[in-house]
Amino acid sequence: KSRRDGRIVEAGTGTLFLDEIGELPPGLQAKLLRVLSERSFQRVGGRETLPMECRVIAATSRDLEEMVKAGTGREDRYYRLAVVILTVPPLRERDGDIDLLAEASLERLAARLGRRVPRMSEDAREALRAYPWKGNVRELLNLLERALVLLDGEELTAAELPRELREAAPSPNGGEAASHPAE
Repeated sequence: KSRRDGRIVEAGTGTLFLDEIGELPPGLQAKLLRVLSERSFQRVGGRETLPMECRVIAATSRDLEEMVKAGTGREDRYYRLAVVILTVPPLRERDGDIDLLAEASLERLAARLGRRVPRMSEDAREALRAYPWKGNVRELLNLLERALVLLDGEELTAAELPRELREAAPSPNGGEAASHPAE
């Protein structure tokens, strides 16, 4: 009854971002590879071949080259996507970026939530830098959003950060934080 544009058409001459490409099921991998190699596609149920005019950026937390070696990933997928490879170290290895990411994230989150942007205390910054960030930037965003939603005041201190973050931070006396700090 009606036609709806897919992601490739929506991207137009811009950029199509494919997140977690390492998780793509084998059946979809074959279809994506065909689109990447032929730079064209057909709509579902369509007969007309349309050009793909966008650039493609793919991201994954997996090592695609290792997946190929282990036999769990397609070699042709790796080589079609591996035109330019940028490796971004995990957040836990970039503690110099944490302050900048936290400040920018708090501004965006506060605007979305209709709140004033809080100041961030030095102890909050230290706690953020000391945390291992297994969930990377997504975890940082979620923890900051939780802290901002629950914040009652103008300054975000370590005390307002989620408990798991405070527990992972070293205590001021240089030892590990107590396993059950006072709330």
